Amino acid sequence: MLVLGPCAVLAHADDDEPAALTAVQQRLVARLALDAPLVVPPDDLVRAVWGQAPPATARAALRNQVSRLRKRFGSGFVSTDGSGYALAAPTDVGRVVADVDAAERALRRRPADHEAAFDLAHGALGRWRGTPLAGMAASADVVAARRRLDELRAAAENLRLEAAIAAGRVGWAVPEAERLVGDRPLDEHRWVLLVDALDAAGRRGDALGAVDRARTTLRDRAGLAPGPGLRAAAERLLAIDGEVPSLGGDELVVGRDAELAAVAESVLDDRPVLVLGESGVGKTCFVDAVASTLRSDGRRVAVARCAATPATAAEVLVDLLVELGETTDPVSGPVDGFPAAVRRAADLVPVVLCIDDVHLAGPSSLAAIEAAGRLAGVTVVATAEPSWSGLPGPDAHRLVLGGLGADAVGRLAAGTGRRLAPAQIDWLTQMSGGNPRFLACLLDDEAVVAALDDGTIGGTAPPPAALGDVVRRRLGRLGPRARDAIEVLAVVGSPGPRAVLAALDGDEGIADAVAQGLVVLDGDSARFRHGAVRRVVELDLAPGRRLELHHAVGTALVELGGTATTVAHHLLAAAALDPRAAIAAARAAAGEATAQGAHRDAARWAARAVAVAEGVEPAQQAEAVAARIEEGDALRLAGDPSHIEVLFDAADRAVALDDPALLGSAAFALLQLGASTESGGLDERAVAVAEQAMATVVDPEQRAAIAAAASLAHSMSGHTERCQELFAQAEAAAVSSAARRVVLPFAYLALGHPRHLDRREALARELLDRAAEAGDAVARFEGLHLWFSCGLQRADGDRVRHALDEMGGLVDRVGDVGRRWALAYQSAAVAHLDDDLERSERLSAEALELFAPVAASRAMAAYSAQVLVLRMAQGRVDELAGAAADLVADQPGVPAWHAVLALATAASDPATSRSEARAALEDVPEDFTWLAAHVIGGRAAAIAGDDDTRAEYARRLAPWQGLVCWQGTCAFGPVDTVLALLARAAGDGAAADGHARVARDLATSLRAPVFVRELDEAGLVG
Repeated sequence: MLVLGPCAVLAHADDDEPAALTAVQQRLVARLALDAPLVVPPDDLVRAVWGQAPPATARAALRNQVSRLRKRFGSGFVSTDGSGYALAAPTDVGRVVADVDAAERALRRRPADHEAAFDLAHGALGRWRGTPLAGMAASADVVAARRRLDELRAAAENLRLEAAIAAGRVGWAVPEAERLVGDRPLDEHRWVLLVDALDAAGRRGDALGAVDRARTTLRDRAGLAPGPGLRAAAERLLAIDGEVPSLGGDELVVGRDAELAAVAESVLDDRPVLVLGESGVGKTCFVDAVASTLRSDGRRVAVARCAATPATAAEVLVDLLVELGETTDPVSGPVDGFPAAVRRAADLVPVVLCIDDVHLAGPSSLAAIEAAGRLAGVTVVATAEPSWSGLPGPDAHRLVLGGLGADAVGRLAAGTGRRLAPAQIDWLTQMSGGNPRFLACLLDDEAVVAALDDGTIGGTAPPPAALGDVVRRRLGRLGPRARDAIEVLAVVGSPGPRAVLAALDGDEGIADAVAQGLVVLDGDSARFRHGAVRRVVELDLAPGRRLELHHAVGTALVELGGTATTVAHHLLAAAALDPRAAIAAARAAAGEATAQGAHRDAARWAARAVAVAEGVEPAQQAEAVAARIEEGDALRLAGDPSHIEVLFDAADRAVALDDPALLGSAAFALLQLGASTESGGLDERAVAVAEQAMATVVDPEQRAAIAAAASLAHSMSGHTERCQELFAQAEAAAVSSAARRVVLPFAYLALGHPRHLDRREALARELLDRAAEAGDAVARFEGLHLWFSCGLQRADGDRVRHALDEMGGLVDRVGDVGRRWALAYQSAAVAHLDDDLERSERLSAEALELFAPVAASRAMAAYSAQVLVLRMAQGRVDELAGAAADLVADQPGVPAWHAVLALATAASDPATSRSEARAALEDVPEDFTWLAAHVIGGRAAAIAGDDDTRAEYARRLAPWQGLVCWQGTCAFGPVDTVLALLARAAGDGAAADGHARVARDLATSLRAPVFVRELDEAGLVG
């Protein structure tokens, strides 16, 4: 049994290809594999195979499927003890565990067998075929299983890399170590392996740069100090060389002429560029030289540096716009408005965005830069650390800046006025690793200079004292105030605000550090003259002293008016001293990020608040739950599907605290998008949370919001009555304008049956009016969303297009992923009305791509409906017969699938079409799918149905003549078109002509030539 990828079964152990399984069998064996070798109860298997609405014969069908599997793969494939079924066949996971254990033993025994360890770990990793348990719904059990398997894979990867380094496979080990660090940047052991790999490859300068990257990453992303392994690696490397500020910009591009030309040529060809290299290798000066070259070629160039501790989440975006002389709409904010502002600049002249240290940018800024980089006339040039694999895209020209060769080192050394022998140049090249900053450090050290001048270097005498010792001697000459200032600067970051140093240690200490040549003042900032000084100070700083300084810096920044982001950075690093202040600061930073539209950054800050709050006293646990809700809501706004489990966790915590208000907040955040968007089955966990919240929340208007959101959960599951009941309760309880602006948008699906059209339209008008009174852009968007659907059913083409245009203007202000998806599918629907089928199909695919990560089944359901109307318009609906048959087999209780299959087989298999058209009439839920199911089935009945079936469709559709069918995301045309087809098939020409005239008038009023063409092609003149 294979689970390390899509679940599959090998009929025989030596088979190369897995055996073909039906969709039902695939889900069954996957669920058994999840708990193997434990017994799985039948009810759990039924839910895994058929969801929350299984057919009545599910138990019998389950026994039948198990029998088939045993017959095919042997009686021992699935076992049973009467309480359920268990997978008895061996799995690929068991084989991996055995290989990893054997690799570990080979690596640890003495003498070690490095090659055997490598081969065993490599073979274990070869068993992965993709995401483990692929194809299974992301339940809590599946997520937990995938996490366990991810840890197993990580252990195998680490063993393989460690074995490769020990075996001397450095050419393979270095890029592999970079990949592993990129996958898990907070895994300190992987950083140590990268340092070891670089050191073993003779790249000591790059190894020291990797230590610097590791320390920065651990500090900025998790507030962690280096552990013993990393500290030991740094000490070892500092005994050889160190880092200092760069030489002049012009000097740092010595030896880079060919690289400069290649990058400039790529940009002129509109190809993005990514420059990779370790700290100090000269990336910043190189990209400055690129920018200067491109400006001389007439490009409009904006350069910005990403800071390890930015002032705000969107700082780099603001800096780029300032360089371009552009601003964003203050309502849209710098994140959502960034691409539009760059587009305006690019309309005048081609734009190049140069971002230095792009790996330090927050996730929201990265997404905005990526979006801008896809615009015509915009090219991105970025620098990053070697493991970076993100921006500016897979098609980028990737350039790795390594150490300089001996010729370039000699030219740089000659720039100091010193004539050096070839042996001395070779020594400098080796000791600096060709890193210009390390080279500058060596040429600035008095002991090295003396050894060069007297010929010691390049001769037979031992090398001069290590740089780490030189720095420590200088630090030893400092007074207490200067030493304090140096330590504060190491904590606050170099460069750092001079005001903070002055507030904590006064100007005297700074002046002494400057006099000793360790610190340089630059306007309102201070920075270390040598990066090696910073490294030594950080390594020597005791953990307790580091905590005290972070707390002091954070407190000083509060008094000096520092941003929430910078304050949070330091108070979180000192969370052990003052957890309440750290939690409050992180939540404030999350709020600041949200205000800028930086939702991914907000989620990060909220998660850090939760992590700190985990350890505080029970009285403060409410803060942890509130932060958890903020994290989940930020993830929801960013379109990250992990928000569902985060919000479930928040709800569980609120229940444990017996806090109804927090439970209500968690329930509403959970229900308004993620846990209520899956079609077909009811999410029992979400419903349980909703019911408990509605039973315990005291505030009636908060209860109303939860009930409205809960109605959405029921709308996709066939529980029509409960959906409509919940919305009715919510609307009745929502009294204030604020509450009604929250509740009324849920009428979109709760009041989706055609008999609700008048009421839905009235609520849409009310919502638009209340939005205008309150200046509420979110309510305005939601009101237009409702207004659009009502206008389409009323065949009001002007209303439909005006609403769509205004939604497009609002989406950057209010655009969470759900609203962007709504705009995308409505744009696809209008393109379909316009008979621009190619554009409609492209927009439909974009909508699917946008929403699939959040709710795969609902996104696919919407996409499938849009593809159906397109194939109908193209006369290709028969192509959908196979897919429709699979849907009917998997979800036999959904009438719409029977209707689609009836229409797809109407021409090729009339008998099947008739049977499916009749099945589509059974137990049709009276929700937003009701009219579409009858319009689709009615078309099929008009082609292949019997008299009774045609008559029943005509009877059910007759009350809704004069309307256009809108099914949530797409239009199936005037109801009268189907009535005309049915009347003609029944031999009633007069009725057919009458309905055809109405249908033609409706299509014309809707400005929908696609429906006029359908009438013409069907010969319905009217």
